[in-house]
Amino acid sequence: MRPPQAAGKDPRAPEEPPSRPGNPAGKVQKAHASLRRPLSARPTRTDRGSIAPLLPLLALLILLLGGLVIDAARQLNARAKAIAYAEEAARAGAGAIDLGSENLELITVDAGARVEEYCTRVLQDTRSGVKTCHLIGIETIGEDDPRPLVVHVRVTTQIPSTLLGLVGVKVFTAAGDGRARPFEGVLQPDDIRTGTGDG
Repeated sequence: MRPPQAAGKDPRAPEEPPSRPGNPAGKVQKAHASLRRPLSARPTRTDRGSIAPLLPLLALLILLLGGLVIDAARQLNARAKAIAYAEEAARAGAGAIDLGSENLELITVDAGARVEEYCTRVLQDTRSGVKTCHLIGIETIGEDDPRPLVVHVRVTTQIPSTLLGLVGVKVFTAAGDGRARPFEGVLQPDDIRTGTGDG
């Protein structure tokens, strides 16, 4: 009489030898089983979060670019303001005409005093942003006209930076020159443009 067999097992099938310690047969079978799994079931490596360390650098770069654009525009405005102040100071000095002379002449001392007076008022105004304002000199008109009638003034302004202060740039300095001279035969403000007026 044969011993009872396990249900569902073919009695004629050869018995598998038990796996021994150190026998790689069990490991090979597990490897084959993992290869037969679908791709969706296998663990995959992703790059999620790899850009996170770059985000602070990108944000800082965007801030610096924005600050460069804003502060560059503000510096151009400061330079235009410096030129405007210099031209006004030069006009003040060009008004020092020697009325007792038959020819058009400037009284150099009076021209310098008028420029200095205007610069003093501008420097006292803290809202102007002007840091320096001074007379460069009385220049000649040109090669064809050597008369010293052109008043030359230089003004420098200073403004605080905005976003570029993050990288240590605290202030911007801009300079501008202004020149002015008197004209002959100008009796009314519009005469210089129309060319009219008595000699």
